[in-house]
Amino acid sequence: MKKAIRIFSQITAVVAISAGLMIYLVVKPSLAILIPAIIECLGFLIILRINEKTDYRVTSLLYFTLQNIATLYFGLVLEPAAGVHIMCLFNAGIVIILYTSRRDRWLAWTVVGILFFIMVLNYAYRFVPVVIPSANNLLTYIIYPVIFLHILIVFNLYADVNHKLVEKERLQTNELYEKTQQLEKLDRFKNAFIAENSHELRSPIQIIFTISEMLKAKVMGKAGLLSAQELVNDLHISVDHARSIINNGLVFSKLEQGLPNPANSQPLNIRRFIADIRTIYQYYGKQRNIHIDYSVTASFPNNILTDKVKLKQILGNLIENAIKYNREGSNIFVRIQETAATFRIVIEDQGPGLSAEQADRIFDLYATSNPGTGSGIGLYVTKKLVTLLGGTIQASGKPGKGTTFTLVFPLHPTYEEEEHSRYNDYFDGRGLKALVIEDDSFTQKYLSKFLETYLGFEAEIAGTGAKALEMSRNSDYAVIFLDAYLPDIRLADLISAFSKERQQAPIVLTSGASRESIREELSPEEQVLLNNIKGFLSKPYSFDEISTFLMENIAQHKNL
Repeated sequence: MKKAIRIFSQITAVVAISAGLMIYLVVKPSLAILIPAIIECLGFLIILRINEKTDYRVTSLLYFTLQNIATLYFGLVLEPAAGVHIMCLFNAGIVIILYTSRRDRWLAWTVVGILFFIMVLNYAYRFVPVVIPSANNLLTYIIYPVIFLHILIVFNLYADVNHKLVEKERLQTNELYEKTQQLEKLDRFKNAFIAENSHELRSPIQIIFTISEMLKAKVMGKAGLLSAQELVNDLHISVDHARSIINNGLVFSKLEQGLPNPANSQPLNIRRFIADIRTIYQYYGKQRNIHIDYSVTASFPNNILTDKVKLKQILGNLIENAIKYNREGSNIFVRIQETAATFRIVIEDQGPGLSAEQADRIFDLYATSNPGTGSGIGLYVTKKLVTLLGGTIQASGKPGKGTTFTLVFPLHPTYEEEEHSRYNDYFDGRGLKALVIEDDSFTQKYLSKFLETYLGFEAEIAGTGAKALEMSRNSDYAVIFLDAYLPDIRLADLISAFSKERQQAPIVLTSGASRESIREELSPEEQVLLNNIKGFLSKPYSFDEISTFLMENIAQHKNL
């Protein structure tokens, strides 16, 4: 709009003074024409200046007003033969360019129509005396080119504006089409993810259900079943498998939402760690007669600093992937070796291998070498986790000759021992009371039983926030396990109430949601309350995680 007003003002100022001087010098030396022409020229120059510093709506109104006043004046003092009234076409045309609102356009056109009507009446009844008689044809030769030039400018600018609108609409249409395609693609991915993840979870859930049926039958004295030890081992492996699938989904959700997922470096005994990983997945692999072999170089440090949880998820995803795609009766090799500043983990299988094209896109979201056998997020999540640990990962292989994943991480040796070696036994909670605030009856039952039977706590249960507040006023608890989502009260309100009650017991927050997503649901003022939370257990959590938290946060309190 500013560009149109600038062009209109420049051309009209030049044309006004030029036409005024030509009429004065060639047609008739009349100050009634020259002075208004000079004033019109100065007016448009002033508008040109104002246009640089003011909103276009102000200058468009000024331009439209001055243009119509000039048209009316010259249309009144000149005869019809001069054709000034034709300028009303120009004035009506610029309305399309200057105004986008339908109301403003119709108002402006009404003004132009009224002015045209006044000029026509003046031609008929001559209210204003004629300055230059129509007998002088030179006037017509000057005025008509001016009118033609103005109308030509309007057409040109209108065509330019229309072209830009058409181009803008085309770009918007293309952008909308691309976004629609992306949304449709994401929708297909989402449906595939849900379907595949549901399929992935059905297997361990089916095993868990079958084992529970067998245990139930065994308790009832049915013969011919597997041993209790074997059933329990199978149950533990199936639960761990289901948890790894769920953890991939949780990490994926964090990545998609842009939530922080920083590395939490702690001392880790790499030999014990890889032996535990091998034990878990060897049990899983024996179902297909797949053997997992591992080796750690003799010079590798006993303990390193890294994020144990993330590294376990990385190796679990890769080894599980290798078991899934490996040939029955084949081997998987896991080798760990150090260099000066890094350590390398190499995982090789003897499966169908990868083509170069598959290796290039294997870490892409929803990519899978064999549709229908996975959700397509495991390796995507794995690469993101590797990056979070400051490492790199590469896939290589040849069709029919197996696949190799090579991971490289920064090496940070430490003399500090990992927590597992410091806390070989469960926490001793004898003589202490614990409060379990949980609305799920099964979680109430098994968490309280663990606290009482294994740790020696006196455990009390509250199914609602109101009950928890009432119980906390009447008892001195050593620790409080708090579910993040209770039916009767918001998390922030309950923590605030505990704070006002001067509840000193450390609070452990438990939830199936991530810590970051819980924080996102709170206002900035409420997020401060989370500073009162001493620990976070992501469901499903293990007894070891509970005991470790108690060792770190309650043991010193107990010894006082």
